[in-house]
Amino acid sequence: MNDINNKQQPTRRLRIGVDVMGSDRGPAVVGQGAIDAAIDAPDTLEITLVGNKTIIEELIRSQHNKPENLRVAHAEAEIQMTDSPSEAVKKPNTSVAVGINLLKSGQIDAFVSASNTGAVMAGSLLTLGRLPGVNRPAIMALF
Repeated sequence: MNDINNKQQPTRRLRIGVDVMGSDRGPAVVGQGAIDAAIDAPDTLEITLVGNKTIIEELIRSQHNKPENLRVAHAEAEIQMTDSPSEAVKKPNTSVAVGINLLKSGQIDAFVSASNTGAVMAGSLLTLGRLPGVNRPAIMALF
């Protein structure tokens, strides 16, 4: 018997952008973690690696096989940890700016970065704005 209420709807993949360039440990660590997530969840995740295309493609080539749910978004520049947030947001085409703009345009559902926290926050506020009723942005951390 078919019960219309028990029919499973096709699941859409959650599209996550990952700033590969923004990390104290370099692109290989963040990139490998994102690739592993894509491999582990092929039906539920679509990962967009944001950063220097040459570096990202080299990392992908080092894998045994490229997951089908992996995308690359090229960014010419990266924000350094020593950059002031006000100066960092003025840099054109950084991995943070590209990722935030992918989010704003609806090409991804979420964007994560281990880059300069102040720059990510400032770029997000300037590009995305605040939700109604939210006075201050929040930072998520794992304890």
